[in-house]
Amino acid sequence: MNEYGLSYLDSLWRGGDTERLKREFQSLASRDKKMAARLINATNLMFPTLFVLMPIITAMEITDLSPRNREAIRICAMKSGNPALKTKEKSPAEFEALKWMFETGHGWDGPFERYDAYDAMIDACAVLLIKKYKYTAILPQVCDLIFRRNRKGLYIHDLVWSFFEAFEPNSLRLIARYILSHDRRDVELACKLLHLPLPEDYSDYRTRQALHDNFISWLGENSPYIIFTRQHFQQTSEPEPLVLDDEARYLGKRVSPKSGEPLEPLTESEMQRLEDFRRAPSEEQRLLAAFSAEMRRRNRQRWLDWLNKDLAQQVSIAKAEKGEFL
Repeated sequence: MNEYGLSYLDSLWRGGDTERLKREFQSLASRDKKMAARLINATNLMFPTLFVLMPIITAMEITDLSPRNREAIRICAMKSGNPALKTKEKSPAEFEALKWMFETGHGWDGPFERYDAYDAMIDACAVLLIKKYKYTAILPQVCDLIFRRNRKGLYIHDLVWSFFEAFEPNSLRLIARYILSHDRRDVELACKLLHLPLPEDYSDYRTRQALHDNFISWLGENSPYIIFTRQHFQQTSEPEPLVLDDEARYLGKRVSPKSGEPLEPLTESEMQRLEDFRRAPSEEQRLLAAFSAEMRRRNRQRWLDWLNKDLAQQVSIAKAEKGEFL
């Protein structure tokens, strides 16, 4: 909801009567274009109203529009496939318009005849804000919109893709909270997005609470080593959006969640340890990575002593003590 309250035009269709809004705006514009422009330029106008009225604004040749509205209309036209209106460069005007469009428009659910086009426009705003402008403050709203649409059986793939394209490990907490929902559709989607097993006894809240808490604990321990795979629903029905980098866990080095590259250069000794690690069988790599991460968390000095041993000794210690540490 707009923090300044409803504008006059927004109030005309508060109950969802878009026909009344269009009829009264067109009637006003035919009598007084300047007044119509003032109303559409109201600072507290919300984007859904502009979207509904855009065909009338164009047909009635109302050109005295605010910079925000002109930019929003340009963005909508660009989304509709007019390449001449596309801009590659970032601009404050485009950013502010996108922000207004998404923040005042993501909570609106129709209905009206162009609802699918409206949803596609909101998706495009989310993609541009996250991908082009690196504006991740909208991630909670994007997550809520994903689950709200999913309950209605509506399209969510582009929103899910843009959400993960933020490459923010902590944003996974937003998804995880839906494991606690009483709506089975929320739980199923949350588990699917996080690649978690769906609880067998969905009706038992304690089971879902345990799954949620275990994931949050896992995330807290492993977020420095998470890499986003960029798998999405257009590629597979069961995407695995994130993986743990065992090499990073083994060395205790943070990696970029986007590229998987270490955030700090490796020392010569770390590079040598990594070469030895890569020659170990995959089963031993998983053991060493998990053991290293847990020992580092519990006793940093013991971890450093262990890490400085040769790989064979590390494996021997990890196998002997894994019952204590893992």
